[in-house]
Amino acid sequence: MALFTTITTKGQITLPIELRRRLHVRPGMKVTLSYQNDSIVIHPAVDLDDLRARAKAHMKKRGIGPITEEQIDNAWASSVTQKHKKAAA
Repeated sequence: MALFTTITTKGQITLPIELRRRLHVRPGMKVTLSYQNDSIVIHPAVDLDDLRARAKAHMKKRGIGPITEEQIDNAWASSVTQKHKKAAA
């Protein structure tokens, strides 16, 4: 898929809606950029403190818990590992 965008005088670009949907990014979210093989790679950034807080609030709301930060970290690590395995397949 080749999509086009314009770089502004401030060095900004607008991500086309197709890419935002595929990356599951919304306005105000942080992303990480890396340079690989003459390409720019964009990934949604992960704020672990925010993720922990949202997970705790989600579980509390549903009456699940208590849960430790270690359990959250382990669940996150497992999720990331599974995601990378699927992407590599």
